[in-house]
Amino acid sequence: MKKQKIQFIVLALLLVLCAGGYFILKNTDLEKQEVSNTVAVTKIEKESVTGLSVSGEFSYSFVKDGEEWIEESIPGEDIKETAVDTLLTTLCALNTDEKIITAPDDLSEYGLDAPVFTVTIKHEDQETVILIGNENEILSKYFASVQGSDQVYLISAYSVSSLRKDIETFIEEPEAETETASETE
Repeated sequence: MKKQKIQFIVLALLLVLCAGGYFILKNTDLEKQEVSNTVAVTKIEKESVTGLSVSGEFSYSFVKDGEEWIEESIPGEDIKETAVDTLLTTLCALNTDEKIITAPDDLSEYGLDAPVFTVTIKHEDQETVILIGNENEILSKYFASVQGSDQVYLISAYSVSSLRKDIETFIEEPEAETETASETE
């Protein structure tokens, strides 16, 4: 009987400790304790952008004419505003949680001496040039740097994949004629 009382007291104490631990964890705001290591590679107001050019594996160059985008190599074509807007959303707020190195001795280690992509964003009265180098295949991320900065970052493969688009991707397709219009001819 004495053995059962000891076991009961031990179980009761464990229950009280578990309940106390639960309430302490429940009332602790864990989000406030987390530290964000996100670093802004670019921080550009998208509305201030007047030009965007990408050179490298895929190349295209857009200029804002009033409220519309024009691709300089194919003037007269209607451009999908949403496609350019989506690309700008990615590039103007390019973030990472991995800053690799400050002031590297050799940019060729990262492929930044001959970048896979060079992105030039014209905004306000300035230009921001983003250099995108080699892929780190282990992490599935790309080395990147902003021209004039001495920082090398790792950015997501998703950000780089948004650049891999043929110019046709940006061209607005003409609306197809309806059957009723064809039948009346």
